[in-house]
Amino acid sequence: MRAAAVPIDGEAARLVRAIARPGQDEERALAARARIMAGLGAPESDGPAPRAAGTGFALTIARSLCRDPADPGRLEEWAERLHVSVKTLQRDFVREFGMPYSRWRSRLRLNASRVLLETRPVAEVARRVGYAAPSAFITAFTREYGCTPGRYAAAAGVRASDPGKGAASGE
Repeated sequence: MRAAAVPIDGEAARLVRAIARPGQDEERALAARARIMAGLGAPESDGPAPRAAGTGFALTIARSLCRDPADPGRLEEWAERLHVSVKTLQRDFVREFGMPYSRWRSRLRLNASRVLLETRPVAEVARRVGYAAPSAFITAFTREYGCTPGRYAAAAGVRASDPGKGAASGE
């Protein structure tokens, strides 16, 4: 048996977060689990999922950054560690993920921030996902998702309180 991260759709991710909260009603948790298992494997297209078309260097970097989205490592540093050229890594990221390293890393950090925003203040989330200043995080988050992290967190609090309901508008 192999353990690995799998892509899941937004609804399943919301349900996982909801049933992971302390004090979750057992009946609702079991219903949520059944809904998650029914939809497992239906990937959400906006995630930075690999395409397995490159040399594997980008995937090596991605695995490391998924464990620590705040890692400040630049592509030049990764190239030195992996004994390849920066250009090779740039091409590999586009082949593997369909986007440049900097864009992929930003999306990874912003995706990670959505989970943290449900329980942590914006400034702490910004720091934990690798932004030097909360203002830079707020700008990037708003550009990506169309609302501020504070509004997203407020809407997530409403969604998490009732896992049986659909996602809020995200305003």
